[in-house]
Amino acid sequence: MGFRHKSSSFQLLILTVVSFVCFRFLTVGVTRYDTTGESTYQVEEYAKFKLGKTAFEPFLEGYAKKVVILTYQRCGSTFFGQLLNTNPDVFYMYEPLDSVYTALYGTREGWNVPSDITSHWDGTERNLSQHETMAVAFFLKHLLSCNVESLPTETLIHKYWFQFEGDHTALMDYISCLRTNNIRQNNCSMYTLSYCGTRFGEFSQNRMDECNQRLWNGSYVGNEFQSRIHKKFTDYIKCMDRLREITLNKCIHIFREVCHRNQLRSVKTVRGTMASMGYLLKNVPNFRVIHLIRDPRAVVLSRRKFDNSARGKYSMGDLVKEAKLYCRTVVKDVRTRRKLEQQYPGKIVSIVYEDLVKEPLHYTEKIYSFLNTTVPGATMKWVVDHTSRLRDSSTIAEKWQDQLTFRKSNEIMNQCLEFFAEIDYPWVGVL
Repeated sequence: MGFRHKSSSFQLLILTVVSFVCFRFLTVGVTRYDTTGESTYQVEEYAKFKLGKTAFEPFLEGYAKKVVILTYQRCGSTFFGQLLNTNPDVFYMYEPLDSVYTALYGTREGWNVPSDITSHWDGTERNLSQHETMAVAFFLKHLLSCNVESLPTETLIHKYWFQFEGDHTALMDYISCLRTNNIRQNNCSMYTLSYCGTRFGEFSQNRMDECNQRLWNGSYVGNEFQSRIHKKFTDYIKCMDRLREITLNKCIHIFREVCHRNQLRSVKTVRGTMASMGYLLKNVPNFRVIHLIRDPRAVVLSRRKFDNSARGKYSMGDLVKEAKLYCRTVVKDVRTRRKLEQQYPGKIVSIVYEDLVKEPLHYTEKIYSFLNTTVPGATMKWVVDHTSRLRDSSTIAEKWQDQLTFRKSNEIMNQCLEFFAEIDYPWVGVL
């Protein structure tokens, strides 16, 4: 099965999960700013510093630090990600999980909309299978451990490398290599889209599971009358095999070397869930989670600007429907996070975007303190430059108050009662 068994490590983990499922079916030390790019913020008394009520867990010597920024669309994740992407000593990846869903289910890259992953098109909750959550966890483990040859081809050649090139500062040479060798997935995807869906969730879960089996289970052939469909998948795999071979021969060494060179490795994702984090916290040394959330009224107003490739099929721009999806997903993640915090104290930190945007310098220091490292001058300069261009950064978080009607705001709040009750924060207008 071509790249599926050439990349045997990732395939073996996927198939192991499939088999399993089938069987069960204060500090704030001294602040030193220098925007020249030459000095850093010195973190003092690291072990005593807290963002919440629990002291941070010290890192183990001899292992790279690994962190996932788990967040949601329009929660300030792009800004937040740049706090690490602008650090020349950080290996940072932007939204790699889109490629995982394309690899798992044969959907079009870039069309695995987060809201469609956690909700069906009729608005009901989509409960992710253990197979799916573990596939995400295994993928992140490989990525953050620099086992790049074990990553699916869909990740290695994903269009986000080119579309969001500026969000992959550490891997510019790798992207240049892909471009020079004209390594892109475009032509391969035509084989699976008609059967597996142009976008995630277009077909039933049974069809998606079948697509997953056809892509990952080499012994699966399906109904004897489906030879034409079987050929589509074999053609897709052959097409991806050719691209994988070029990538491994020409470019993968760049990816690997950059990853190993950086002892702080980070992934930002709006397509993950807290359900995948438990395995990583237990099994990956020096793994940490940053959970970034935002007021749902600001989130849904910002999401109104999306085109269809980023907008959930259920809401399609309806603010109240969008709020329902967002709040339900966040509440589920928060409840899972609380259980994980009890098991792994000091390894997860939650940040509310409204705090970050009001005090960006202060929270940049806190984030780096959580990671027990220093803020480089380049990052501090980026924060100062970026926030100084805004007229009043302290008002950004509440801009929604001028744009939402009182009635619409109340409708959103009624959809998000559990959200506001679950998350202890002085939300505007919530008693």
